[in-house]
Amino acid sequence: FQQSSANDGNLLTTESKVINYLTDVVQNISLYNKLSRPKIGKQVLDVGVHVGIVTIGDINDEDMTFAADMYLRLWWNEPRLAYSTLFNISDPSITVGPFILDEIWRPDLFFSNSLSTEIFSVPMPNSYITIAPNGDIFTSQHVQVISWCRFDFAKYPMDIQLCSIIMESFAFDINNVAFSYRKPGVKNPGAETFGSVEFTQYASLSTEDLILTEKVVHYLTGDFSFLSITIPFQRLTSAYIVTVYFPLNLAVVMSWIAFWVDRKAVPARAALTITTILIIITIALNTYTRIPNVAYIKAIDVAFAVAFLFVFGSLLEFSLVCHFGKKYDDKYSASRRGSTTTTNYKNRTKDLASCIDRVAKYMFPLAYITVSVLYFFLYQVL
Repeated sequence: FQQSSANDGNLLTTESKVINYLTDVVQNISLYNKLSRPKIGKQVLDVGVHVGIVTIGDINDEDMTFAADMYLRLWWNEPRLAYSTLFNISDPSITVGPFILDEIWRPDLFFSNSLSTEIFSVPMPNSYITIAPNGDIFTSQHVQVISWCRFDFAKYPMDIQLCSIIMESFAFDINNVAFSYRKPGVKNPGAETFGSVEFTQYASLSTEDLILTEKVVHYLTGDFSFLSITIPFQRLTSAYIVTVYFPLNLAVVMSWIAFWVDRKAVPARAALTITTILIIITIALNTYTRIPNVAYIKAIDVAFAVAFLFVFGSLLEFSLVCHFGKKYDDKYSASRRGSTTTTNYKNRTKDLASCIDRVAKYMFPLAYITVSVLYFFLYQVL
């Protein structure tokens, strides 16, 4: 037991010596200048990147932004901080305090599409750093990024928004610093989610849903590394089916009841048609208060337009029936006097008015079902 304690003390002493050595190196500008990158003038510095997404929240349709809470992990080699030849230490790396990050050179990775980025610092800076004997540095920081995303609401509410977290080097081009995804031992090397990320209005998200991109982009100042994590946000439509599509379709079906009401019951047929129009307007007002205003047509706009069109069609059908039915009533007294011409006109008018009603009873439902199938095939399948 005493021998074990002595070994632990020696190990602690060795780690302390390493930390003291590293502190002296980074504070001596003749030995270490944090303004110059590692391996400058010799070779391109490879920087490994891994992102662990903890949660995603505050998906704002109006502002087209989303917030990601994640761990940003970086790997790179710093030969100036290597200590393998100076100290005999068995550990693959040692952990140092986060404040050393202010004293060493770090990759200038930034989130190019972010509106704001915050590193958590309560109660202490949420930063973790290890330095290996050969100078390999690993850092992990807990950050929150609010990013902008170009939302496309053409298929709203059956839309899938593809939003990205974009990472680039700000000052070092591809000839100096090259970023690449890295995470040894896992299938998805660049990014992962910690379990399933749940949302209130979107489908749950897992590691397999993330789309990684690694390429070189050209700017006026040169070619730079470009990494992106594309996150698909698939909107849940169940609430819209219950609160929008079902009552909307029910209102259209209600307008068809007028076809079965006697044509002489003008107040009843008119009230039924006008009521369905008011119901659709009420549903539209309640729906449009919670969806973003855009300059192009959305899927939900098409649904309301189709509903209005069919209800207006039923109102037009009712007007035609009343028109031809009224002519029949006006000629009724003349037909009683036995006029052949008037009697023939009466019969033709009666047949036309009743024929319109008979056709509408089957044509309107068949046409609406056909349009509805085409609608959901266009916006849900394609």
